[in-house]
This record gives sequence, C-alpha cells and structure tokens, in this order.
Amino acid sequence: AQCGDIRIPQMTVTPKGVLLLAQCRDSTTFDGILGDDQTRAKVVSKFSADYGKTWSAMSVITPKVGHSHGQVVYDRIRDRVLMHYQYHPSTDPSFNSSMFQRYSEDCCGTTWGPTVDITKTVNPRCNPNAPSDMQVGSAGSKIQTASGRIIFLGHSHGKEGSTACRWFTDDGGETYQSSAPYTGNEASIAEVFNSTVYMDARGLAFDWIGNRTSFWSTNDGTDFSSPIPSTVQEDAKFGCSAGLVSTSDGKILFLSEPFGPGRVDLTIHCSLDGGHTWPYSRTVGGLKTTAAYSALRMVPDADGSGEKILVIWEKKPNFLATTIGYSDWCKAV
Repeated sequence: AQCGDIRIPQMTVTPKGVLLLAQCRDSTTFDGILGDDQTRAKVVSKFSADYGKTWSAMSVITPKVGHSHGQVVYDRIRDRVLMHYQYHPSTDPSFNSSMFQRYSEDCCGTTWGPTVDITKTVNPRCNPNAPSDMQVGSAGSKIQTASGRIIFLGHSHGKEGSTACRWFTDDGGETYQSSAPYTGNEASIAEVFNSTVYMDARGLAFDWIGNRTSFWSTNDGTDFSSPIPSTVQEDAKFGCSAGLVSTSDGKILFLSEPFGPGRVDLTIHCSLDGGHTWPYSRTVGGLKTTAAYSALRMVPDADGSGEKILVIWEKKPNFLATTIGYSDWCKAV
C-alpha cells in the first residue's frame, strides 16, 4: 500500500534463503510518471526461506522517502549481509547522494545494525566531490569472489551518463578500495572458472549501441580488460539493466535481458565460455510481456540434488518471480 510501484530488484542468497531488496516509490504522491525521481523512494526488502517459492511480508529499511540504490551481498566469511544504499534529498544529483552502510545482525538480513555514513571513505577516486555528483549504486548483480572480496558497482546519474565505477572490500566492509572512473553504465558481475570475473554492461556508452558490453578481470576485479561488444543484443534506444549469475562451479553463465524492442519479452541467455559467446536462450514470462530490470541467482533444488535459476523482474507496478531449470535448453549438460 505504500508503493506506487516497485523497482530495481537486488538479490543475495544466504544459508537460510534469499534476501530481496527493492525500491518502493511513495504511493501518496505517485502520479504514474515518476521517472527516476529517487526523492520519493524507500528501500524495502522481502525474504524467502524456501528460495523463491514464497516470500515474507515487505519490510521497510528506510522509513523516510529519499532513499534508494540498495545493494546487498551475503558475506560467507563473516556470516552476515553487507548492505549499501543512498540518500537523495533532491532531484538534482549535484546536491547530495550520500551513501550508507549497514550489517545484518543475523546471517540473513532480517534484522539490521546501525547505519554508518560511508560517503567520503568508500570510493574517493570515484567521487572526489562527495557527497556532490556521486556515482550511484548500480542495478545488477554484485558478488563476493572466492577470495572473499565483495565488489559493488556504480554509475553516473541517469541513463545518458557514460561513467561508471567499482568499489570493493577485502575485510567485510571495514575498508574499501575503488577503481578510477571508466566509460560504462549499469552493469552486473559474476565469477566464472579460472578465477575470472566477468562484467556485463549496457552498451549505451559505446559505439556498438544495440549490443551489450563485456569486460573480464583476472585479478579479482581490481582491473578489467578493455570493453568489447557482446553478442547479446539490447534495445538501442534505452538498453536495460541485466541480471547475471554463474553456476556454483562457475562453468555456466546466465544473463537476463528484455529482448525488445522496448522492455518486453524477458530472455535468459546461456554462455559456456565465460561470457565470450551466448549460443542458447529461452524466454521467461511469455512473449510480449512487460519485462524491465531483472535479477538472477542460483538456488538449490527442493530435494538438494542440484540448483536452479531464480528469476525476478519488473512487470510494473510489481515484480514477478519464477525458478527455472537449464538442462533442457543450455546444452552444457
């Protein structure tokens, strides 16, 4: 009842289920044309103890409006969830986009500790004028790598922005390192075989508009290769934020993106070579069905014999969710 709509799904898998974060936009002032006005938003969450079959009631993490860009990663080393989100008191991004951090008080993000302002310490190379002109937390997948490093992604305000940034922590959020700003947009990351981190981004900032963009890192996400066009196509006018996840052994990547034109026809693509090619795909939710931002995570089968893909996507004004197998369409198995 609080929300005119729900946007920006962000998921992390914990030992007891799936934590979902979202952006709830205030229904009392909702006019149907909110655009990306974050001043009317709150960060909210749901939890699924059965890995996507049923969900708890919505919890409001930031009771006051003006908060958005929630990002969560389960820290398996410290058995807690690390969360980032931002404050937007104005529609002018040059004014203030302060960033905050919280740890869960349990393994799974159902209760939270105190809020800490990390605006000026988390990524000074990205945001020399913090809290003004801040990079905002990106939609898309975040990860903890095999080494324990937790990687977050950001980008400049608005879909026309062409600058992106990464910040990462090796001690569970006590200290951070960050990249220098680079050409890019909203992106997702996943770790694949051979200790490689794959990053997939919108292509709007590059000459290959109409195709998504691929990067690879062989040093735990500290640096990435030069961007190249992906074989996965996207809407050349708008693009979209894609979900990304790898299987537990890192051998298969899955990417979710509306086929279009426009944000319809959610398609899951499968790569067997770490994101270089995407030869197989299947649709989810039906042809011509509205499908905007999406999120992917691998979750265990009910009988514990394997894993499936949990898919959540925007179908305004709500989310839809489903789990799918992949042995029948992704030809690796």
